[in-house]
Amino acid sequence: MPELRAGERLRLIRSRLGLTTREVADLSRKIAATESNEEFALSHARLTQIENDGTAPSLYKLFTLAAVYGLSFTEIASLYLDLDAISTHQLSMRSENTRLANFDTYNNQSGQLSGPLRSWLQSRKDQLGFPHGGSLGGGADRHPPTTEFS
Repeated sequence: MPELRAGERLRLIRSRLGLTTREVADLSRKIAATESNEEFALSHARLTQIENDGTAPSLYKLFTLAAVYGLSFTEIASLYLDLDAISTHQLSMRSENTRLANFDTYNNQSGQLSGPLRSWLQSRKDQLGFPHGGSLGGGADRHPPTTEFS
């Protein structure tokens, strides 16, 4: 059995969450309003096109889908790109100038955060609604709590 295309996987995720394309469109408009940028909005027709025709959404729309579906941005982006290949390409490039290379593993499912993102989240745990004493590692607090849009 062939592997599902990215759009088909997005449709599967949406249907498992019990969301219709119109509900996702409504939620995306709320995100666009919050972000003050219409590029975050997805119409019902555009979402159907992404799911059925295999067209890749913009970064803004990937952001929105990650937020609506409760996934990380890298989880959504990895449906379209092999993010681990970045390290391979970084290593293969020869440059006379020295530069730091990032060797993050994007398919790591441990849920452990590190580096600047962990520091930023740690400094804002209370503001983001993490339970007092909660960790930023794997487990129930892997994703910040969802916010109801009004």
